Amino acid sequence: MSNRRNRPRRHLGRQSADDVLTVANFLEAAQLALDLPDVIGGCEEIFAIVADDDRVVRMVIDPLIPGSTRAWTPRRRVVERGDERILHVVVRPKVEMAPPSDDTVRSYEQIKRACANLGRPLLDMMLTDGDTVQSLSLALDPESPWLDDQPDADT
Repeated sequence: MSNRRNRPRRHLGRQSADDVLTVANFLEAAQLALDLPDVIGGCEEIFAIVADDDRVVRMVIDPLIPGSTRAWTPRRRVVERGDERILHVVVRPKVEMAPPSDDTVRSYEQIKRACANLGRPLLDMMLTDGDTVQSLSLALDPESPWLDDQPDADT
């Protein structure tokens, strides 16, 4: 008998077949970062892989913690084409509304370089405690993708 049946199932909230998780602008990215700690629970970091059409392809949860790594894919699959971007969400006990520390700045630069080496640019590294979110891209990067973020003309 396989242990697979005895493993607890983990879900990212309740998904219907019509749900499409997107990160089209800063507000959607920030909302995703705020929601993830409650929805996933007990995680330290999440890498969301975002397709060129802004749909989330998959998420890798706690990739650096041995035995804790999990993956999430949407019910409506998104085909990877190699031009995806990465949104890195880091869960902290408390996020202060202050300039990032030197260690945080170094971590951001290392993650940004690592993503570039993979050929998948870093959208942002967001720190969250579930109540507050801080964008390191907006705080540190003069070429942040969020700086060109324009609201839809329809709204």
